[in-house]
Amino acid sequence: MNKTQSLLIVEFDQEADLPLLPAELKLLLELLPELLKDMLYLQDEKE
Repeated sequence: MNKTQSLLIVEFDQEADLPLLPAELKLLLELLPELLKDMLYLQDEKE
């Protein structure tokens, strides 16, 4: 995972309690498949 994605995850954790704006929600939906792919890839690496 690159630094940008790591920063996004940290920011997302910090803002998890706040309601998402539509633009942020759209961005999150666009990034989610990539993040899931990265997470699955990292899980495969561990095993």
